[in-house]
Amino acid sequence: MKQAPGGVVNGTCGNFSYEAEAVMTKGYPDATPKSFSCDQIFQAPVGRRVYIIVDDIGMYGSPKLFGKNCDDKWKFHDGQVSSSENLVVKICGNDGLTTPAYFLSSGQSFLGRLTTVESGDSSRGVKYSVRFVEDICGTTIEVPPKGQVNFTSPGYGIGKLPHNFQCDITVTSPSPLRLTFPKFDLEFLWDKLSVYDGPSDASLRLSLLYGVKDGVYFTAQEGTLFLRLTTDSGVYSSGFYATAEEEPE
Repeated sequence: MKQAPGGVVNGTCGNFSYEAEAVMTKGYPDATPKSFSCDQIFQAPVGRRVYIIVDDIGMYGSPKLFGKNCDDKWKFHDGQVSSSENLVVKICGNDGLTTPAYFLSSGQSFLGRLTTVESGDSSRGVKYSVRFVEDICGTTIEVPPKGQVNFTSPGYGIGKLPHNFQCDITVTSPSPLRLTFPKFDLEFLWDKLSVYDGPSDASLRLSLLYGVKDGVYFTAQEGTLFLRLTTDSGVYSSGFYATAEEEPE
């Protein structure tokens, strides 16, 4: 994947088709400009999604009787345009975001929008990183004859799984299938992976996995397993690394 020059996007607004180790709003971390608006849109290649890790954020809000007003704002939108329907998160005033925080686009693009007001103190701004990860959700992984396919949950090895997330994956093989999880770590009880012996969630559920389950494996005599990964809004989970292959004779 292409990287931003020097791996950094420092205060630049516009459209970007490359990954960045550090993206910063203008003026970060000292002071964002007043009466300012800036869109940063990241567009991933076909077959990839935009994976965001927010490292730091600080938005000014003027005092009111209880808490603070929503003055300066930072918004993440799932796509290239700003709408209430695709709003992922808005940070302003008393709203807080525990960092690091993790977000994943549903398609190929993600929009970050900063707006500031004329009066009051300046905001610290936002710092985040951008990676383009394989779009594995909603896909079918096909194991070739006598072959092996390795895959991971989105963002594995880079960061954590996003909150309130669902990802369906189908794994198929021309003969009996074995699916092994050399690495598996989901928040105990709340983040889960359901494994079904067949092509959908209407098939027989073999297991409901959570916690640390390194080395667990499943077999499908008919050659198909359906996986459904879900997360809640609590603790971030690492996810999993998996290996799919024909069942050894």
